[in-house]
Formats: sequence, structure tokens, C-alpha cells
Amino acid sequence: MRGLLAVTVAVGGVHIRTPTPHRRVSSHIRQSTRVRFGIVTNSDWPPPSRRHVPPPEPSEDVSPQLHRALRGWLQQALLNVAPDMTVRPRTDYGFAVRQIMLRLGTDTPPWEFPPETILDAVHETLYQVQWLDPAQNVRELQSTLTAANSIWRVAARPDLRRGLERNVDETVTDAVSEAIRTAPQQAAEHLRAAWEAAYGRNPDPDKAFNEAVRAVEEVACPLVEQKRANAGNATLGTVIGQLGKTAPHKWELALPDTNGQPRNVAHLVGMMEDAVARPSVPPRRCAEVPTPGRGRGQSSGAAGRHTRPVADDKRSAQEALTV
Repeated sequence: MRGLLAVTVAVGGVHIRTPTPHRRVSSHIRQSTRVRFGIVTNSDWPPPSRRHVPPPEPSEDVSPQLHRALRGWLQQALLNVAPDMTVRPRTDYGFAVRQIMLRLGTDTPPWEFPPETILDAVHETLYQVQWLDPAQNVRELQSTLTAANSIWRVAARPDLRRGLERNVDETVTDAVSEAIRTAPQQAAEHLRAAWEAAYGRNPDPDKAFNEAVRAVEEVACPLVEQKRANAGNATLGTVIGQLGKTAPHKWELALPDTNGQPRNVAHLVGMMEDAVARPSVPPRRCAEVPTPGRGRGQSSGAAGRHTRPVADDKRSAQEALTV
């Protein structure tokens, strides 16, 4: 029926189709968007031509549009010059710009970088500038990257600075953050290094894997082979032998099976064996991680939730290993 349009209004999960006069549609939509949704991004409300098309995968490329937006963001963030203005050439743009140019080994101001390297300039700018939290410039940059369907996002670093890292599923990010938060200090440092090597601006797959294995060692050696660890003789290989061959009956996983019972450690041993078999993992001995006042085989932080010795070994059922 001409002059009428059906508008779906969601109220508490109940959808009510309400006829609305055509002349009021535009004002109704503007008011609804402003009051209920705020800023609507392309991912929240795709244009009609794309509503039935699967969303594209995030891109590593810097399109001309994104390049122009990043140039404007850099000059706004570093010089407080609006993106639609032209930066007047100078011999010195200030300390922050000097530091960024020194770290990148260039005489070119960051906002003049080509598309191939402008993300490096953005990354260094995020790292060098002491941003307020929350910072308007950082929020605008994240919105720009999201709108451009970029694979990169703004992330906080362990040293409380910021930088670019690859977009990762939030479930994975939360799990790793929790593991780092609860792990012993040395293991947490290895996990942080592994994450940055895997998803940072300068990926290094071998370093990411090695650091993750070392995080396992920092927890596994003093828990499973405390005497050898204290003597500096424990390795991931000896831990595998203890868990898989010598005394597998003394250990169990706290993570339950489908019947709610603790699992055996066979699957965990298999993952450890795969790690040792990788050529990129150099032979090394586990570091000594003695902790005064801690019971035999106990570990701190993240340990205590996933692997534990069986009670008939005269060890507390609270002892555990996080891998």
C-alpha cells in the first residue's frame, strides 16, 4: 500500500510491526539511531546491496581510503593539525616525531609514509605517545581500522603502552589474558613474548612457539620433577617421561571428561611430545623455580586447575599443572 511502510521495532526481544506514514520514516530512523544505537558502523548496519553477502575476511592491505585516513590521523595525533589541512614543512616537528623517525630509521615524517609502511608509523606512534586513557585519538584510530575491515587493531602492551596487533577472537584473547594474569612471573613473561611474536607487527613464528614451550617448562619442571629442577637437570623431555611412562597413574587432568571424571594425562603428554619433536625448539634445561614455603610439587598462579597428582601419592589434590 503506497504511502505506508512497515517498520520493525524491537522491544524487550519482542518484535512489533508498526505501520508508519512514509513522511515520518526518515525522522523516525534518525531518532532511533541516535537514541538507541549511537554510531552505527558498516558491520552493524550493512548497506542493502551487501546484506545477503558474507562479510569479507579482514584485510592486511592498506587501501587508498585507509591510507588517506591514517595520514590524517597521524598529523592530528602528533601535531594537532586537522586531517583536512596540509602540514607546513619544518626542520623539527618535536620530540615525539623525532623519536618515531629515529626508531624507523627515516627522515620522512610519519604522515608522509606510503601505504606499504604507514602502519609501521602508526604502530610506533601508538608506542611513543603517552596516551590518556581513554584517549579520543586511539578510539578514532580503532574505529577507522574497523570501518576499513583491517586485520589490525589497537591493543595495550604489558608495559602499559599501546601498539598494533592482529585481530584475534575475543574468546582466545580472554583465555590468554587470564593465563598470563594467573601464571607465575617467569611463565607469564614467556607467554607475553609468545603472544607478541605471534600477533604483533613483526611476527616471528619460531619465537612464538619457543616462548610458549618455555612457559610450559617454567610450570611443568618444578611441579613434576622438583628435585631435578632444583638441581638444574630437569627438561621437558624428562617431564614427558615422568608423566607418560614412569608414573602416569600418579597424575590426572582436573578438566573433567564427559562423565564428569578427571581425565588421564595421555593427551597432554602427546602435545608435549609434539612440541619436543619440533626442530625449532632447541634442547635446554628447565630453569630452577624454587619457592620458599611452597609444598612439594606445588605451583602458583595459573597452576592448580588443569593437571594434578592423584591423592594416593601423598600429594595434595590441589597441586596442578597449567599448560
